[in-house]
Parts: sequence; C-alpha cells; structure tokens
Amino acid sequence: MKKVYILLLLGVLPYLGFSQTLKDYTFNTDGNKEGWTASGLSLSGTNPTTGSLIGTGQGSTVGFPSIRSEVYSPILAVASNKKIFVKIVAENATTGTIWQIGNFDTGSTNFGNGTSVDFTMPIVAPNSGMSTFLVELPINPDNASNGISQITIRAKYGVGTGISGTIKFDEIAIILKEFVTENSFVTNPNFESGLSPWSVSGTPGSESDASITSSYDDSNAGQLTYNVTPTTSGNQLLDNQVYDFSKTVNPSKIDVNFDVKSNNANLDIQVLYTLYDAFDAVISSNNTGSIKVTAADVWQNVSLSKVITDSFDKIRFSYKVKSTNANNNDYIAFDNTAATFTYIKEPTLGVNSFGNNTNTVSIFPNPVQNTLTISSEQNITKVEIYNMLGQNIASPKEGNEINVSDLNTGIYIARITFDNGAVANERFIKK
Repeated sequence: MKKVYILLLLGVLPYLGFSQTLKDYTFNTDGNKEGWTASGLSLSGTNPTTGSLIGTGQGSTVGFPSIRSEVYSPILAVASNKKIFVKIVAENATTGTIWQIGNFDTGSTNFGNGTSVDFTMPIVAPNSGMSTFLVELPINPDNASNGISQITIRAKYGVGTGISGTIKFDEIAIILKEFVTENSFVTNPNFESGLSPWSVSGTPGSESDASITSSYDDSNAGQLTYNVTPTTSGNQLLDNQVYDFSKTVNPSKIDVNFDVKSNNANLDIQVLYTLYDAFDAVISSNNTGSIKVTAADVWQNVSLSKVITDSFDKIRFSYKVKSTNANNNDYIAFDNTAATFTYIKEPTLGVNSFGNNTNTVSIFPNPVQNTLTISSEQNITKVEIYNMLGQNIASPKEGNEINVSDLNTGIYIARITFDNGAVANERFIKK
C-alpha cells in the first residue's frame, strides 16, 4: 500500500509547484498517531498499524464521531493570496458517506464556532483500497492571520444515527495553494471610451441598436434599444470582445456587479459567459440566472454569480436581454461592469529531460474526441492523464494510441514517460 502511495505522489509532484504543504501525516510508524486524537471515532489498540490510522464508529449512541489534529502552536498562518486544502487518502468502510472538515477557532473545539465544509466519501468494502480526496477548507477569519489552530474530520451523523465500521486514513495533509484574481477581462467596462469594443448580436438576428447614453452620474453608459417589434422567443446581446488570458484558467465561479436601467420593468436580464479554448473553439456557454429591474427608468445595482465547471483560455462577456416581454423602442442601459473570478495558480508545464537524450514528441488530433495518437522516435513506457488541477485521472496502457472517449470535455495534460527516463507534458483538448 505504501509503495503505491509513493508512486502516486511522485507522479503528481511536478504539478504542485505553487503549493505549500504545511502538515503531512503519513502514519508510517506503528503506534504513533502523530498528534491525532479520538473524539467519538475510536482510535483504540495499536494505532496506527501497517501504515494506516484506523478509526472505528461506535454506532448510534455516539453522534458526529471525529478525530482531531494536534493543536498548532504557533498557529499555521495563511497568506491573503492562499487557499487551504486538506488532502485525505482513506478507505471508508463505515456506514456513513457524508463527512466534514472543521477549522476550529483558536482555543476552542466547538465545531459550530469555526468554519467547515462537507464532502462525500463513498463507502467501500474493507481492504478494497484507498481513495484520494482534495477538499478546500474555508479560511477562518476569527483566527490571527486567517490561520489554522486545529482541524477536525468528522462524520455528519448525530446521536441516534452515528456510524459503524472502520475508516483507514493512509495520509492527511494540509496544503496551501496560491490563487490568482482576474478582473480585467471586460474591456471598457464603464463605456468611458465610447461604445467600442461592445457590439450587438441576437437571435434570430439583431433587433436592437447599441448606443452611448448618460449614466446616473452624467458619465457614459451603454444602451440597447429595440428597433422593431421583437421576436418573443429571441434574445438580444451586448457583447464585449473575446479576452485571451494566454494560459488556461479554472475558476469555480464568476461574479459580476453592474448598474442597470430600463423603461420596461418586465424585461429579463442575464449575463452570458462564452468560454473558449486556446484554438478559439467554444467550450461552453454559461448563463447566469435572470433578474428584472425593480422599477422603470431607475438605476439599480445588481450582483450575479455563475458556477463554472470548465477550464478555458479565453472568455467573452455579454449582457443578455430576453425578448419575451420586450416592445419596439424599449431600452436597457448598463454601466460600471465589475466582473471577477479567482483560480488556483498552477505551474507552467514543459518537458523534463534526464540524461543526454533529446526527445521530440507530438500528439494529434488536438482537439480530440476519441483516440489521441502520440508520435515520438523514442519508446514510450508510460502515459498518464492529468486534469488542470494536477490530479491524475487516468493511467492508460502503454502504447502510442490512447482512448480518451470517456473523458469529459475540457483541457488535460498527457504526461509521457520515455524509456530513457525523460518526461514530456503535452496539453490537449477533449471535445
């Protein structure tokens, strides 16, 4: 079991260049719990043993059974540009699938006073093998430097339910990852440079005109005005230009705040994020929920958020107006667009060469739908597929043709190992 763990860690290591491991508990020494204590989840007997910390549920009489880390003194500081992740390698052979990680207040073990996150650990048969879970743990603003005083891992089952069975922890690690904020991907967000690069589009076609109007503070605002009686099933859009990040980004959500005014309080308004890969192919179109202005001819401030599940290289921001309740000459004006997202910073992936041999490698087709072909004069000994979070999601058999049909649409890294010890990291896009 430990040999498998070491191989997996070495495979992921090149992708963790912007990570900092604060604590890494591997339970390699029998009887050394490395500071972890029981709180309803029994750790009795020689524990850990054979490389795992083993917790045993006590049934329905014990609610929220948990284990707790050592108390960190000094506190583990968390910089303002960092996020906390807890890596758990475990075999969950208990009766509970819903677990929680808590970030205690300093000097307290009251779960409700700290911050916490729920996550799912599927139930497996005893001795069937470990699974890896990487869970983002919320910052605790009550602690100095947003730091970590003590963490707990517990089953989310109270008295009357509890859990039975055992859970083996092969590793628990506390990791900090650097994140980046992007907030400049909407060009001319306040329309102070005129209308460009904003433009009109729509379905079934353009049924509106774009112009500059006055905002509430006599500055500029952008405006859509219907110039015909619109098709009720259609939409009109005020599109910004496509923004190129010149890298792959992977936010979990995008937030936007803006001011809006319309003469028609029944118009439905959304924001559309169109995501592109590096080759300008559309990855997905993502609409926020829709809102209506609260009153006609009055400026109001709106905030919208959209969960994003795709990695991407380019984005287009668009205001979208549904034409269902629109009339000829209706207008809607926008101003002070502030769109932002954060994502985990990952290292630039390249080719690592060992020895004096130089390897030339190419992959095709790219984008790919079913079979990815790897061309190289050097013999290939292993291929591994990673997502953009650096997680190993597949280790195909050796060979030059890789079946990727089961992968979700997105951007991946093929990590190619050659018989001379060199490693190449090649990015590809799954259609």
